[in-house]
Amino acid sequence: MVLTLRPYRESDAETIVSWLADEHAFALWSAGRYENWPLSAEGMNTRMAEDAEGSVTALTMTDGVTVLGHLLMRFPNEEKDEIRLFSIIVDSRQRGRGLGRSLLRLAETYAFDTLSVKRITISVFEENAPARTCYDRLGYTVIGADTPAVCLGRSYARLLVEKRKVQEQS
Repeated sequence: MVLTLRPYRESDAETIVSWLADEHAFALWSAGRYENWPLSAEGMNTRMAEDAEGSVTALTMTDGVTVLGHLLMRFPNEEKDEIRLFSIIVDSRQRGRGLGRSLLRLAETYAFDTLSVKRITISVFEENAPARTCYDRLGYTVIGADTPAVCLGRSYARLLVEKRKVQEQS
């Protein structure tokens, strides 16, 4: 199966919101970016349209037919030497098949090779053990605490993880 990243399309929303099985999954994914649960495809598309006018890039992973993953990225500083990945999600029915790692590897290739950033950062909920394990296996390291996220009236502690571009030897 060949997986690729492509720009987000409005038609992706129905599939992506279907992966949010409950309020907790919604909170871990949205980190307070959306105010209301359940999230509709229309609500997601409204937010994506607002993001597209700013500095956020929305990407979707597919196998050419099926939407299998989604993430957002933005430059957190004016130097544009770092990219922040967030709202990372894969099809919950497909978990355990390496799709999260594939999604991140594709995003890393894009960020390091196309955008020429020096590092990638991700803010991850402390309680999100599957995501933390995935990031650890891909070589991300914890660099400290991030500001808590508030979603649906609850505060969630987060960690900031990073991966630096490996410099090639000449």
